[in-house]
This record gives sequence, structure tokens and C-alpha cells, in this order.
Amino acid sequence: KLPVSGYPQDGLKVHVESNMVRLSGRRSHKDDKSGTHSAASFDYSFTLPQDSKLQDITSALDPNDGTLHVRVGRNTKKLPEPKTPVSIPIIRNEVTKAKAGQ
Repeated sequence: KLPVSGYPQDGLKVHVESNMVRLSGRRSHKDDKSGTHSAASFDYSFTLPQDSKLQDITSALDPNDGTLHVRVGRNTKKLPEPKTPVSIPIIRNEVTKAKAGQ
């Protein structure tokens, strides 16, 4: 999991290429009153275990705490590496207050 509070969902990306998962994000803010502009970004790469199930990698954004969760399924046999990068969609977890308190 990765704290990404303050980053818009459309500014976040999760990609898998070969045996690496890459998490990146970009945000910017323009203050019309002062005329200032600020920007921030991050880019992390992690090596996946050899027994990762590439088709079972999921990501989800928790809007309550601003955390990006990436889950990697595991396999008993090694799958061939994809020839092209694979984009993993980020879904937004909708957790109601009643469910969160349980």
C-alpha cells in the first residue's frame, strides 16, 4: 500500500512490465490569486516475485485514507513474461461509514 492523498485518481498509474510493477503519480495546483503554480510527482518500481500471477494483479484507491493498494496473486508455476507493458486499472473503493466502523 502507498499513501497517495492529494493525488487525483486520474493522475495515478500502475503498470507491469516484465517482472516489475511501477507506481507513478502526478499532481499540480495553480493559485489564480497569486499566480503561482506547484507540481509534485512520484515514481516507484518494485520487482515482482517469480511466481506472480500477472493476470491477477489489482489496484484500488481507498478514498477514506488516500491509500493505493496493489495486490499481486501468486502462482505455482512461472508464467512467461509479457512482451509489452500492461496497464493495471485503479478502481475506487467505495466504503460507507457503517461498513468502515464494523
